[in-house]
Parts: sequence; structure tokens; C-alpha cells
Amino acid sequence: MSYLLEKTAYLKGLADGMKIDSRKDEGKLVMAIIDVLEDFAEEMDLMGEEIVELDDVVADMEDIVSDVEESITSLEDEVYGEFDMDDEYIGDIECPNCGEDIYIDSYMILNDEIICDNCDKHIDIDEFLEDNKELVGMLEDEDVDTNCGCGCGCSDEK
Repeated sequence: MSYLLEKTAYLKGLADGMKIDSRKDEGKLVMAIIDVLEDFAEEMDLMGEEIVELDDVVADMEDIVSDVEESITSLEDEVYGEFDMDDEYIGDIECPNCGEDIYIDSYMILNDEIICDNCDKHIDIDEFLEDNKELVGMLEDEDVDTNCGCGCGCSDEK
């Protein structure tokens, strides 16, 4: 029993011990107030139990999210683990939106995402690949071992 339920039970016992006449108007009012307090206490007790249950659910969800994050990180490490963006510079292109030069690396191409640092516009990867075959061709150069196993076109050993 919660603290509030104990206190309302005490008030009810006190009113009974004082022999408050519930037939008189004042007695009816005091007893009605105690009954309302008891209802509030019971509701608060139920809400407290529900909060504990919800807290447990939230903790479980946090554990699940943490596990999923770890799985994603592990998968990313597995897929991109040996990928070094500094070693995979492809070249610079001119942004079709603002005209600024954009640094292009194979990470951007592998992730199908080229974003201009100046105007923050996304550049269509298919359009980029079609318009810049000579830059992308570096990934498929004869001197590059494309059988490293990571699929990036790098010269890493197997």
C-alpha cells in the first residue's frame, strides 16, 4: 500500500474515531472529502505502478536500440572497415547548381551520395557517373586490383 493510501486510511480512521456524524452536513462534507482523497490516492498508486512498468519497457527498448546500433556499426565495419577515404580520391567536379568545385572520393560513389559543400544540394549519382566517366574510370583502371573482396576497387590485398 502506498504512502497516500496509508494516509487516507489514517484520515478515515481518525474521522471514525472522532465520531463525525455523517448524517449532518459538515460530517457529509468531511467524509466526502476523505472519499475523494482515497480515490486520488488509489489512482496515484495505479499510475505509479504503470510508470514502473513503462520504465521497464523503455529500458528494454533502450537495450534493443543499443543492440541494433551495435549491429549496424558492426555491419558497417564489415562492409567499409578497410575503406580509407584519403586513399580513394577520385577528383574534383564542378557543382551544376552553384559552380563550386566538389571533392569526389569513392566513398561518395559507393554510398550513392554526392553533396555540394557550398550549396548543400544533392547531385544525382547516375548523372555524375555518366558525365564523369574518366574520373570514375580510375576505379576500374587496369593497374588496380578490383578483386580485393571489399567491392570498392581498391588495391588492398585479399
